[in-house]
Amino acid sequence: MKRLLLFSFAFVLHGQTSFTGTLSNGTVGTTASTSTCGNNAAGGGGSESGNVNYAMGNNGCTPSANVTVQSCSIVLDLGGTGNLSCAVYATSTGASSGTPTGAPLCSSGSVAATGTGTNTLPLSGCGTLTSGTNYAIVWGTDTSANGISKYTTSETAGFYQSSTLPTYPSGGTWTSYSPAQQYRLWLNVTP
Repeated sequence: MKRLLLFSFAFVLHGQTSFTGTLSNGTVGTTASTSTCGNNAAGGGGSESGNVNYAMGNNGCTPSANVTVQSCSIVLDLGGTGNLSCAVYATSTGASSGTPTGAPLCSSGSVAATGTGTNTLPLSGCGTLTSGTNYAIVWGTDTSANGISKYTTSETAGFYQSSTLPTYPSGGTWTSYSPAQQYRLWLNVTP
């Protein structure tokens, strides 16, 4: 008796991933599609580097449906060394003008950077992000060499707070950037 081995393939198109494959019994199975929530548009605003031991971010994720967070992606234009971390916070107003509030809903811990370009860090335990509610995406690094890519056409106020990463602030005062910063930073989510 011959056995036919079939593999699953991942196709990525415009920030969405769908996994399909033929199972051993001949049926086709599909897992939940992954989409993005945040700012994954192409950059053009340069890079920001030199920020060691700061938690920095922007109000970047307002899901259009209830979602579960799988990971966080950070685009580095410079460096690509040392460690990165990412966290998700509720915001003070639940709107795009809010700053992070309370403890992070979840954080990645310290993850080795994979180089310049997109670095994806696993996240778990965030719970369900609610449709129409804004969430802050915050990142940090342990080396001044890493420069995060900035996006310019949709600048909103970003924020920062001193923190020895990968430990993120639970409360405290977040300072707004002046001028505004918009980082290329997003969450990868499933329904």
